[in-house]
Amino acid sequence: MPNISLKEALRQIKNTFTNKHRFFFIVGAGVSAPEVKLAAAITDDCRKLAKEIGCADEPNDKDLLDEYSFWFQRAFIHLEERQQYIRSLITGKNISQANFLLAQILIQNKITKLVITPNFDDFLAKTLRFFGEEPIVCDDPKTTLRIDPSDFQALQIIHVHGTFWFYDVCNLRGEIEIRAKSAMSSLLESILINRSPLIVGYSGWEHDVIMTALKNRLYHDRIPNNLYWFCYRSDDLKKFPNWLQEHPDVNFVLPNVFFDNDGNKEKDALRPASDGYEILSAESIFQGLVDEVRIEQPSLILDPLSFFAKQLKKLLPRDYSKKGQTAYRLGDVIQRVETGNQLLKTHEAVIKQEKNSLKAKLEAIKEVFRKGDNKNSIRLICELTDKEWEFVEAESAKELSSILKATLPTFKPRTKNEIARYENVINVLQRLSKQSEKYDEIIAETLFDWAYSSGEKGDLIKEIEIYDRLIAQFLNSKKIQLQIIAAKAFYNKGFRLINMEKYWEAIEVYDEFDKKFRKIKVVGNLSTLKIMSLINKGIACGKLKDFEEEVKVLVEVDKRYRNTEEVQQWVATALVNKGIALIKMNKASQAINIWKETRRRFGKHKDPQIQERVSKATGNHSFALICKAKKSILKSSTDVFKPTLREALKKAEEAICMNQKNSNAWQNASYAHFLLGEEEKARESLRQAILIGGDKIKRAALNDTENLTIPEDKGYGRLVESLFADMKKNNEYQSSKQKGR
Repeated sequence: MPNISLKEALRQIKNTFTNKHRFFFIVGAGVSAPEVKLAAAITDDCRKLAKEIGCADEPNDKDLLDEYSFWFQRAFIHLEERQQYIRSLITGKNISQANFLLAQILIQNKITKLVITPNFDDFLAKTLRFFGEEPIVCDDPKTTLRIDPSDFQALQIIHVHGTFWFYDVCNLRGEIEIRAKSAMSSLLESILINRSPLIVGYSGWEHDVIMTALKNRLYHDRIPNNLYWFCYRSDDLKKFPNWLQEHPDVNFVLPNVFFDNDGNKEKDALRPASDGYEILSAESIFQGLVDEVRIEQPSLILDPLSFFAKQLKKLLPRDYSKKGQTAYRLGDVIQRVETGNQLLKTHEAVIKQEKNSLKAKLEAIKEVFRKGDNKNSIRLICELTDKEWEFVEAESAKELSSILKATLPTFKPRTKNEIARYENVINVLQRLSKQSEKYDEIIAETLFDWAYSSGEKGDLIKEIEIYDRLIAQFLNSKKIQLQIIAAKAFYNKGFRLINMEKYWEAIEVYDEFDKKFRKIKVVGNLSTLKIMSLINKGIACGKLKDFEEEVKVLVEVDKRYRNTEEVQQWVATALVNKGIALIKMNKASQAINIWKETRRRFGKHKDPQIQERVSKATGNHSFALICKAKKSILKSSTDVFKPTLREALKKAEEAICMNQKNSNAWQNASYAHFLLGEEEKARESLRQAILIGGDKIKRAALNDTENLTIPEDKGYGRLVESLFADMKKNNEYQSSKQKGR
């Protein structure tokens, strides 16, 4: 008794086809499940019903057949009641997938056209008729002469226990044992002389006609070909009698993991059962046979309208085409079916042509991608029409998805037309989301890139519109990564509104941002966006000359993020900006104290970006001292003028020491040198400032001379103008774009 896998069983069965008609099928209730209840479920129903009508007995024998018979007879005392119950289990039920697959196998006759079954349902016969085939059915010992075991061309079905249509169904042990001794038993034994069964979905009740015939055949002699018993569960093996388990010609096909000839694990097509066991369903067995022996699809599936037209022609009278012969105008019916078939074939030809065209386009896209032409890969994908997208199959959708994933990060549009292609990309991604996996994150990132690119090309209104679209679509997503992208859109929208001088709108955006994200757990760069949004809100307040509100916002920044290590550079920025706001409020002393605090808290920090902020604070401190010195001249307090300038120069040099590229610090040093009468040093420091900062240094230097103006400012203004003219003439610097704070 070898135990083998489904894969091995299919291989052996296929290799037996050199000698045809060696097999026949024995199929049990598992072939019609789950549409029709199995014996265990019927037993439970009957037990429950018997208890309800007052039956207090229990069966003495726990044998499955005895238990089934006991409860069935207690629940339904009369034969007619039992038959009506069986009919209720079957009438109106759908045909199982396993029966459809079995019918295909029988029609092709590559294995057999003979089936023996203990089932009461007529699903298999119905399925065969559905496919246009008429089987010979034997469902009573009196009809056994209908079956010819030597006829290998006729479709033959033997219902050994009868069918639900008639009163001779065998349910109880006595009925089953009587049937086992009838002409039905003789018929089965005659079939078993030259054929071996493939048993599917049958649990094997030992005393029924099938098991009796098998026992008689196996007891007397070896069978010409192996018997293959497909077990639903591996544990089913324990239920079989010894005479079956120990016979050398019986192969049990089990739903387990086995090793192939190379020692590798193989696993059959299984599905998990509700109790956790692995099972081998009738459907998976028949599907395996269909695939292994290459069973073709029936004509009903391949060409349904032609099939129905032929069936109608077979059934109708020969003169059906004569008009007026019947009230039903059946000839017109056939003509309409054939016309519909012709229209369908024309449509299918068009579809085939369109699919071939699409296939060529998909190959072109892949070829362009293989050559590394990412921009044209995206263009070709975006040019696929709505009609073509209808024919893009799941595998092709995955390939297009992979191409987009690889190419989108490199998509850097330079023209407005290229930027407009983002809309097509979004549409493509949304289509792909419906056909395969979800692409929400890629869609969100693409929307963000589209908005940003639009803004870089000057279309600020379009940029904000796309940010709004992104925010509306993804702000309330449960995925934190999508929330972060929405947060970036929020931040950029506010930033762009500041660029557009729409300061109140920017403040509203940042207030909404703060309300949404303040309490969300910090992940990724969300903490950076949160603190930067507050800083930008402060900048918008400053642009509105509301310096008091700006200071309040920046105080809140320090309060919230003072101890958040990853955003300390932005805390330092907030302190720098707070000092500037205080200067504009004529609170120079408070501003100087803030910049001193900045240096105290961050002066020893090793982060270059934080050191740049400390340098800026120190440079601003230097400028505040220059302003203080100029005030002393205006107030005729000349005794503090030079000492204050020396202190200012010292702070400027400290700022430069921390950051050699601090152009404002170089310009402050130049201004201090000039006011101290050190014109050459002033010129050299100013040259360094111009080399770093370009045009903005000229504007800043001239603005300084207009603030708290003293007589020396005219000379410094001339120095600035002349040095800029000389350096520009000698191409010593390039004009720079003005940058925001």
